Amino acid sequence: MSRPERFDAFAILFHWLVAGLIVANVLIAWSLDNFDRHDPVHDKILTVHKSIGVVILLLAALRLAWRWTHPAPLLPETMPRWMRFAAQADQVVLYAILFIMPVTGLIDAGGFSEPVNFFFLFELPPLIGHDEPLGHAAMAVHKATAWVLYILLALHAAAALFHHYVLKDQILRRMLPLPRPPR
Repeated sequence: MSRPERFDAFAILFHWLVAGLIVANVLIAWSLDNFDRHDPVHDKILTVHKSIGVVILLLAALRLAWRWTHPAPLLPETMPRWMRFAAQADQVVLYAILFIMPVTGLIDAGGFSEPVNFFFLFELPPLIGHDEPLGHAAMAVHKATAWVLYILLALHAAAALFHHYVLKDQILRRMLPLPRPPR
């Protein structure tokens, strides 16, 4: 199977949808610090945060399945080996985080017997039963992974902009929903 020059429409949709949900969920998580943990508003915001996390998990699974069946464009041979390695490592770790963060959030909720009410529509079954030590461990991983995510997202965006504005190659354009300009 030959490799395309750019990502297909579904890969682009998955990428930007997940990116937008991640940014929204980060902002929502940060907003939780403005409320007392016992404030009902805190619980509502946390419900939205958990719900978006579940959506990210589902989209990550769909995105990964799509990626397995629809290969990504190859990186240019002119790109230095270290850059290709960094790009591939970034992808692998970002995919891992898309699974680790929601799962550890769900384990934390189950460990403390907190319901995960999906957008106030229905309650999801807990991943685990009441287990506070595991809940604490899961939250520690969730929070540590968040810092890794912040760093990787900043590097990911910086690399895309570097390719576009400094190297002036097509790396960023491959993931934009706009058609490639004529040569």
